Amino acid sequence: MTTEASREGGWWGIVNPGAGNRNDALERAKRALAWRKIEAHLHLSRTQDHLRDLVSEGVGKGYGQFLAVGGDGTINLVVTSLLSTTWPSPPTLGVLPAGSGSDLIRTFGISQNLDEAANHLLGDRVAPLDAVLIRGEWGERYFVNSAGSGLTAAVVEQVNRLPPRLGAFRYQIGIWPALLRHPHALVDVACGATRFEGKALMVVISNARFLGGGMRMAPHAEPADGEVDIQVFTGPKRLALTLKPMVQRGRHLNHPNVTLMKGSEFTVATDPAWPVEADGEFLGRGMVQGSVKFRALMLKV
Repeated sequence: MTTEASREGGWWGIVNPGAGNRNDALERAKRALAWRKIEAHLHLSRTQDHLRDLVSEGVGKGYGQFLAVGGDGTINLVVTSLLSTTWPSPPTLGVLPAGSGSDLIRTFGISQNLDEAANHLLGDRVAPLDAVLIRGEWGERYFVNSAGSGLTAAVVEQVNRLPPRLGAFRYQIGIWPALLRHPHALVDVACGATRFEGKALMVVISNARFLGGGMRMAPHAEPADGEVDIQVFTGPKRLALTLKPMVQRGRHLNHPNVTLMKGSEFTVATDPAWPVEADGEFLGRGMVQGSVKFRALMLKV
């Protein structure tokens, strides 16, 4: 679903200078925007705290259009900072992919190539986008693509140890050592009117359809329907060898070791405490509580 953008003016842009493996995101973004005569004020973020300060500065200056230049982690931080402010109408988010993984925009058919993706910043078309607030011992965080408890978060921990030059391939490589070390747990997942209790390997909470460099984890997820798709994966670790290619193509939902749940509020508790990630950002360990903020943003498409 798309609507006409209601805000006018240029973009307030946040650039992650370390996104991906080329370290030239700012210059590539400048060239792409200048060639299309798109007005944007781009700012390099030095740290997560600096990124939050930059977003707050843009909000204070009255901007309603914010451009994230980076991967899903950069988008996550920009969205979390944006939604710490009360908006009379949803702000507009634009994305120029420059990270090792930009899975959110795959759901909307936006290219992974920065220059091609810049074409989507032209015109007035926007699509509503839910945001999901999750809470744990590590605090509060929004995500817009996906979050995970268990193996996916263990993979994120492993990926962060790999050289950035490997790009999206880090996810394909990182799954194997993470799988060897990650323990099963007794999980209690409540989502809407549905509940799962039992031994599992991971729980994936999806707002959009892709993760891990293009795997179709939630092929039927709708990012503006007010609900998340939660999948609980059970069975022995060796099952990952069978399920991974099925997940890549989005053909795993009918597998007997996959339980699908949908709802607008959820909790995930595990024993032992599992690691937790959101949009590829490691958060911590422990119980997760979450709720969907319906159409909190407008994504520029």
